[in-house]
Amino acid sequence: MRLILARHGRTFKDTQKPVMIGVGQDMPLTDAGMQQARAFGQMLAARSIDPAAVYCSTLQRTREFARAAIEETKLRIKVQQTGVLNEIDYGLWCGKTDEEIIREFGSEPLRAWQEKSQWPQGAGWRPGEKELEILATEFAGHLVSQWPRETSVILVGSSGVLRYFLKLVPGEWGKRIKAKSFKINPGNYGEITHREGKWECLKWNEKPE
Repeated sequence: MRLILARHGRTFKDTQKPVMIGVGQDMPLTDAGMQQARAFGQMLAARSIDPAAVYCSTLQRTREFARAAIEETKLRIKVQQTGVLNEIDYGLWCGKTDEEIIREFGSEPLRAWQEKSQWPQGAGWRPGEKELEILATEFAGHLVSQWPRETSVILVGSSGVLRYFLKLVPGEWGKRIKAKSFKINPGNYGEITHREGKWECLKWNEKPE
């Protein structure tokens, strides 16, 4: 099985100052974000990827991305929603710019999150790192048991939660933390495969071409 993990497209316009958004901020895609969704769909069509299933979170930015991408492929497949792919609740950081976070919490917690994926203390993030890892592992196991071995499944989510699927691959998390390459940028995707009981990461943070 191949899992294709796509991050939704842009939610801020060039004229807007980006802020931290989590599960509680249900923002739509911008026009640029919709273009990224279409580009992802065009990539799927060009590679003749016919997914067995498409899942997204319950947030509109992922729903819009998934539906626009599938429309681009001309495939008839229903996009299914799951809370497993919902973004982290960033607690006291939600709605704040990087500058505001630094003023309130200091520069080190923000740097640690951006460069090492380390959670800040006392910021009220939920549901918890271990729970996110368990949710990703159990959901991936469910997909492997539900769908035939040679199929592809698409998951559309957000940066904070998608990175935890790297934990499926032995050693991959540590390697990418060290290289600071664990994030997926807006509109980009990754691919991990399951063969003979083992997960392997083939691509990560790839731009649709």
